[in-house]
Amino acid sequence: MVERVRQTMDSDLDFTDKQVGKRAVAADGTEVGVVDEVRNGSLYVEAGSDADPDTLEELRWDGVVHQSTHELRRQFIADIRENVVQLSV
Repeated sequence: MVERVRQTMDSDLDFTDKQVGKRAVAADGTEVGVVDEVRNGSLYVEAGSDADPDTLEELRWDGVVHQSTHELRRQFIADIRENVVQLSV
């Protein structure tokens, strides 16, 4: 079974622990990190050490010092599939 979420994220859609462990992948197919937790209805991603700095900047994760887990804003989520959170950046 393939899990699909609408292309435009519904602001009322609740994320669940089903998303924990899924890879967060940029629009160009490169891995950004892995969903580490769901907190207060938001996904939090542990950024990979080799994640593209330009992608991190687009996600607005580049200015945070000594933080490896970042909130993934809904505006940057294009799709959620079985094992992947596809980003729009």
